[in-house]
Amino acid sequence: MIIESRDWKALHHFTQEGYYTSCYLDIPHIDELSDAERLHRLDSIQQIAHSGAVSALSFPASYYAFLRNLDFSVDLLTWEHRRWAWQLPFFSRSRAILKDGRVKVVLVKEKGHYHK
Repeated sequence: MIIESRDWKALHHFTQEGYYTSCYLDIPHIDELSDAERLHRLDSIQQIAHSGAVSALSFPASYYAFLRNLDFSVDLLTWEHRRWAWQLPFFSRSRAILKDGRVKVVLVKEKGHYHK
């Protein structure tokens, strides 16, 4: 079970009680950030990762290039919306994600009984 929230401070109690927690990173218009905004956002993410309040960071795979060079010991959880599991090795971003030892979960599409 993963307890996930955008409010990383609210997750601290759950983490202390032994639950696996993840801060959901929501970075609107990531490609449009100025250099100063990028640095500020990265500093904030580093603070979250080093706070001890969460076990992991969750984000869409499209954020990976933005986050990959950060130095932190929390796990990374991500998803590839438009990929099937068998497709991952064919895309450079996906290959990099799969090779990153910090990445513990990669959610992908799977056609099931209730798939639209």
